[in-house]
Amino acid sequence: MSESSQRSLPTPTANRRNPSSSKSQRPKPNAESSLPVETLVLPPLRPYQDPVLSSRAQDDVTVSAPQLGKTVTGCLWLLAEAWSHGPDVRPWWFAAPTYMQARHGMRNIADMARSAGILKSQTSTPPLQITLTCDAVIEGRSWDRPEGMYGPTVLGMVVDEFGQLTDTAYSAMSSRRAESITDGFGQARYLGNVGEIGGAGEHIWNCADAGHDGFACRRWTWLDRAEAHSCPCDLPPMLGTGDAHAPSCERGVYVRFIEREAARMSDVQFRTLYGAEWADWNELPVYSFDRAVHAAVPIAYQRGLELDVSCDFNVDPMAWTIGQHKQDEAWVLGEIAIPGGATTEMACKELIGRYPEPRQHVAIYGDPSGSARKTSASQTDYQIIREILGTYYHTLTVHVPASHPAVADRVNAYNGMLKSASGTVRYHVDPSAKGLIEDLARVSWRQGTREIDKRDKRRTHFTDADGYRMAYLFPVHAETYVHVSVGGMTPDPVAGAVF
Repeated sequence: MSESSQRSLPTPTANRRNPSSSKSQRPKPNAESSLPVETLVLPPLRPYQDPVLSSRAQDDVTVSAPQLGKTVTGCLWLLAEAWSHGPDVRPWWFAAPTYMQARHGMRNIADMARSAGILKSQTSTPPLQITLTCDAVIEGRSWDRPEGMYGPTVLGMVVDEFGQLTDTAYSAMSSRRAESITDGFGQARYLGNVGEIGGAGEHIWNCADAGHDGFACRRWTWLDRAEAHSCPCDLPPMLGTGDAHAPSCERGVYVRFIEREAARMSDVQFRTLYGAEWADWNELPVYSFDRAVHAAVPIAYQRGLELDVSCDFNVDPMAWTIGQHKQDEAWVLGEIAIPGGATTEMACKELIGRYPEPRQHVAIYGDPSGSARKTSASQTDYQIIREILGTYYHTLTVHVPASHPAVADRVNAYNGMLKSASGTVRYHVDPSAKGLIEDLARVSWRQGTREIDKRDKRRTHFTDADGYRMAYLFPVHAETYVHVSVGGMTPDPVAGAVF
C-alpha cells in the first residue's frame, strides 16, 4: 500500500455542532470514560479515502469499484462522528441491504472501537447495538427487514451498498433524520457499488453529481486502487502494462487481475463494475451483437467436444439451440424450432436425427420451468429428455438452475462473450440459426425498465434458451450453480446429473 494517513479522534464533546439545542444537551463524558486523545488513533486510510472523513456535506456519496475499502471508510466515519459528538439519547445508524451485511459492518466498528479503547458494550444479535465509553450509541439496521427501517430520530448514518437501496428504504431512512437535520446533524454517508439503473441509488448519485445543495460526491475506480499499491517498477496503472511489472510487484499483480476481468467482461459491464459508472445500456440488451462479426460464416461441428443443447420449453415455437464450447469460447451450430404445439419428445427426436452418433456426450442447459411443466399426462420435460436422450447417448449431463438466473446476469454473460472490454470475440453463431440471430439483433428492453420486452411472441425464446448456457458456462458472478432434482435424482452441485 502507498503512504497512508492516520488521524486521532478529538475528545468527545456533547453537541459540538449546535450548543444551543436543548435536545442535544447531555452530560459530558467523565474523566474515566474519556481516554487521552493521543490513544484514540484510527486505522490508516489510503489517500483516496480521506475525503469521506473530511467532508462536511449533508449528503456525501461515494460510488466505488469492488474491494476499495468503502465499508471500512464508512465505519471509520461513523465511529469518529459518534465519538466526537459524545453522549446523546439519539443513536447513529449503520444501514446495509441485509442483516448479515449490517452485522459485518457493526463488527468492524466494534473492532475499531475496541482497538482504540473506547468500546463500552456491543451486541451480536438483534438489535445490533454498540455503546462507546462516552455513551454514544450506534445501531445496525438492514432494509431486508422493513420494520427495522423505522424507529427513533437518528443523529446521522452510513448507508453501505447504497446502489441496492429501494425507494421504500430510502424514504424510511430519510424520515429518521429529518428532525436532527434541523439541529445541525443528520449527515448521511452513502457508499457502494453501482446498482440498479433508475433506482434510488442512482437518483442519489445523480443529485450529488449534479451539485445539488448539500451534496458532495466522488468516484473510486480500479485506477485509484492501482495507484495506491506500491510499484518498485515505476510503471503507470494502465491496462496492457500488467506483464511489464515484476511478478511480485503489488501494482502489477492487481493490474494483471484487472486485465483478466476486462478480457471476460463486456465493455459496459467492465465500466460499471470497475469504472464505477452508472453506464446505461442502450435499447438492445445484447448491444455487442454484429451479424457481420458473429454470424458471418458456417460453424463446423467438432468431434470430441461435448454437444451443448439449450432448451426453452415454449410450446409455439419450442426453441432449442445446439452448440459446443471449449475453455473460454462458445459456438452455436444450429437450432431446433418446432412451431404449432410442439412437444419435448418431438425436439428430442429431431436432435437425434441431426446427431445420430450414440457415443456423443450431451449437456443440457435449460429453463427451470421444465422441471414442473408436463408435456404428457405424467412426465415433466426433463423426465422426457432423460427417457429419450439419456438412453440413446453415451452420457447425458443436465444443468438446470433452481430458479431463473437474473436477466442482467444472462445479458452480461452474453455481452462479455460477444465482445469483451478488451475487444475479444468469443462467441459465434452459424448463419442457419435464424431464430437466434433475429433474437440477438432485435430483442429489446421493455421501455423504462431493465426487463426483456416479450410482447412479440416470436422473439426471446432462442436467446432465453442459449442464455441459460451462457450464464452457466461463463457466469458474471463466480458462484456455485444451484441445481434441481431431475427425474427423481439430485444432480451433483457442480457437474450436474449424469444419466
